[in-house]
Amino acid sequence: MQKSRKLIIFCIALVLGTADCSYINSQTLDMSSRLSGRILIQVESAGEAWYVNPGDQKRYYLGRPSDAFDILRQLGTGITNDDLKKIPVGIADYIDADNDGDGLANRLEIALGTDMNTADTDEDKYSDYEEIISDYDPLSNSKLPIDNIFRTSNAGRIFLQVEKNGEAWYISPHDTKRYYLGRPSDAFSIMRSLGLGISNSDISQILINKIITPKPTPHPPEPNAKNDTPGNTMANAAKAIRENDLTLAKECFDEPLHASLKYNLDFLDGGGRLLWSGMLLETNLNESDSKTATFRGEIYASLLSKKVSIYYNLVKKEDNTWRITNL
Repeated sequence: MQKSRKLIIFCIALVLGTADCSYINSQTLDMSSRLSGRILIQVESAGEAWYVNPGDQKRYYLGRPSDAFDILRQLGTGITNDDLKKIPVGIADYIDADNDGDGLANRLEIALGTDMNTADTDEDKYSDYEEIISDYDPLSNSKLPIDNIFRTSNAGRIFLQVEKNGEAWYISPHDTKRYYLGRPSDAFSIMRSLGLGISNSDISQILINKIITPKPTPHPPEPNAKNDTPGNTMANAAKAIRENDLTLAKECFDEPLHASLKYNLDFLDGGGRLLWSGMLLETNLNESDSKTATFRGEIYASLLSKKVSIYYNLVKKEDNTWRITNL
């Protein structure tokens, strides 16, 4: 009878589409630690998906695609481009076009920086897809600096590409490769495909936590104030991002950032924009002179279980308005 019950649970997990659906013995000790960084699928229930955050080893309910996307990004931590290259890229199924037919979805190519209209970006006679699966850099003729210790030690984490456009990557404990989370529907699909089946009794041993989005405290600008002071610019930028107003946002950020600004506003949903807006509003003027200003603040990074510093630099333009120079 016990064997039959386990077999039924395993089959349910396969129907749900989980890739690593081994049934977890209910006598496993220290469940939270052992399952840190995993996506868990409740196979005895309605297939609810949970993420066990390595930062606090508590589980977060992923819910709908938009909810899952917001939670995963908020639990992420920044990573440099050089460190990100130490982790090989995992290939997932995206509901997206593949303009050059190289096996990589357009959305993934944008994240990687490859040309979505050219199958061989670096023209070395190997397609971008062939280079990715062989751990070569599709942007050069060199092999990627894969660091097996680094990738293993960060298994289960979510990284945000802070030197680019904040792209989110999940390091799957299954193969320690990084998977681009893309849009909410992509993130939800990828997370479920990488999930691990678990029984109700086992998952109950892992404490539940949830994301609490702080209410923003705005820098109070004058009514209809233009960007004639650094504070007004920060407040207007926060308003533009919160309301998804690209025109107003472009008036607040320096022109070289406009392409990335549009990408971010297109990429984020309402929850993500609210978080970004709040980050702007949680800063305070740190230093300034007649031409430059810096706003600094602190936000709580759940993954690190501590506060991290954020900053925004502004410059005064020839028309006497102020513009933010970093995202």
